[in-house]
Amino acid sequence: MAAVVESGVLDGRRVLYVKGAPEIVRSLCAKAVGDESVETLNERLLASLPPAERVMHDKPCDRNAFIIDGGMKRMILVTGGIFFLLLLGFVYVCEHADVTSLTDLCNLQFGTGMGLSALEKSYIFTFFVMLQFWNMFNARAYLTGQSAFHFKQCKSFLFILLVILVGQILIVTLGGQMFSVTPLPLQDWAILIGCTSVVLWIGELVRLFRK
Repeated sequence: MAAVVESGVLDGRRVLYVKGAPEIVRSLCAKAVGDESVETLNERLLASLPPAERVMHDKPCDRNAFIIDGGMKRMILVTGGIFFLLLLGFVYVCEHADVTSLTDLCNLQFGTGMGLSALEKSYIFTFFVMLQFWNMFNARAYLTGQSAFHFKQCKSFLFILLVILVGQILIVTLGGQMFSVTPLPLQDWAILIGCTSVVLWIGELVRLFRK
C-alpha cells in the first residue's frame, strides 16, 4: 500500500510513502537518489527490517475502515471478559478469606476475611499486571502466523517487557503505603508469574492449531 503526498519540505515536490517490505520495493526501483550505492542501501534496508514478503500480498484496507477489525474486536472482548472474571474471582477470594500465602489457596476457609490486607492487595495488583504482561506476547503475535517467541528485530519489545517486570517488582517491594502494597515472598512471585503465564501458553496452542 502506498500514498503520495505533497512534501512539506521540498516545494512543488511529492513524496511516496510505502507500507511494508522496503527491501522488496527497492528491488523494483530502477535507481536510488543519494550518495549511497544500491548495494549499501539494500544492506541497510535488510539490516533494519527482516524480509516480510507476505506484506506485499495483504489486501489494501478501506481508507475509512476502523483500525480495529471484527476479529480483533472479538479477541479484545473475549480476552478482556475472561481477565475481568478471573480478577473478580480472585478479589472475591481475597475479600472473604484470610490469604496469607498463595500456597494455601487450596485450604482456605471462607468467612474469615476482614477486607483486603496490604498483602492481598499486592496479590491482586500483581495478578492483574502479569495477566496483561503475558497477553502482550499474544497481541504482538496476532495475525502474524508466528510464535510469540519470535524475537528477531524486537529489542524494543523486549526492553518494554523488562521495564514492566522490573517496575512491578519495585512498586510492590518499595511502594509501601503510597500504593497500599507490601513485599511478596519469592515463592508467591513464582506462583503468580507461573499461573498467569497460562495466558501465553493458550495463545501459543491456538496459533499452533491455526497453522
